[in-house]
Amino acid sequence: MADIKLAERLANIMGTLYSGESTTIKALSEKFNTSERTIHRDITERLSFLPIIKTDGKLLLDSQTIGQLNKKIIQNFAAICGIRDLFPSLDDAFLQSIMAQNQDSAYLVKSHKYEDLADPILKQLFLKLEKSITKKEKIHFYYKAKDYQNVKPYKLISSKGLWYLAALDGNKLKTFHASQLSSVWPTGKLFEHKHAIERHIEDSESIWFSDKKFEVTVQVNSEVASYFLRRSLLPEQELIKTCDDGNLILSSKVADDKQILPLIKYWMPYLKIISPSRLDEKVKISIQNYLNW
Repeated sequence: MADIKLAERLANIMGTLYSGESTTIKALSEKFNTSERTIHRDITERLSFLPIIKTDGKLLLDSQTIGQLNKKIIQNFAAICGIRDLFPSLDDAFLQSIMAQNQDSAYLVKSHKYEDLADPILKQLFLKLEKSITKKEKIHFYYKAKDYQNVKPYKLISSKGLWYLAALDGNKLKTFHASQLSSVWPTGKLFEHKHAIERHIEDSESIWFSDKKFEVTVQVNSEVASYFLRRSLLPEQELIKTCDDGNLILSSKVADDKQILPLIKYWMPYLKIISPSRLDEKVKISIQNYLNW
């Protein structure tokens, strides 16, 4: 979650500067509700490759650069903005080459297709949700033909190009695909904002929230093992064993069957569920239903 916040903040700062506007460390600190020290680091370290001019306490971009960066490139940067923190040895020339994104560049960043928040209906929805989240105000809404009442909204989360609302429905923390919410209205009733809930949302690797996760053990065929060794493709993935034939035994912790089943199906026939057996049986039934359709 921290990476998402960083991405959105830096992309927003870049958009402001490339539009020709000037701003200050203090103004950015207040806008993003973070410390001036953090914003100073954004400017001097994370965005040091930009030709930012500092004069009379204001930050602005070199006039020759203004307007050269379009929305797509800013989104691409948002997808990789954590790259300097992950790889401190990368120099400004490398980042500038990535940012160029022209036919002469050796790099091409392909990010997720994001939901268009410029859509008037979606924009109005987000403004309404943002206001209730900020005020810590309960809301009512319809979601997939079900009426939800006195829901406590905590965060709007961007995950893989889609936006979700993290909220407490009773005592259960749930996620709702934001664009599928309808008839959202504030109740005027405030609720107690629990920092433990917010920390749980921020610390979670996914949009699936549960204190009772279960373990799934899978076998990965050697033909695709390298993909799973390079990065974690399963939720909370851990390597249990590398077999003599190159196959992998991995464990994954999930909150719901739906969190992992699409991944298993995507990588078939190179993945096999070892446990729990009920999940393996669920996959087999799904395959049989498809063949019989």
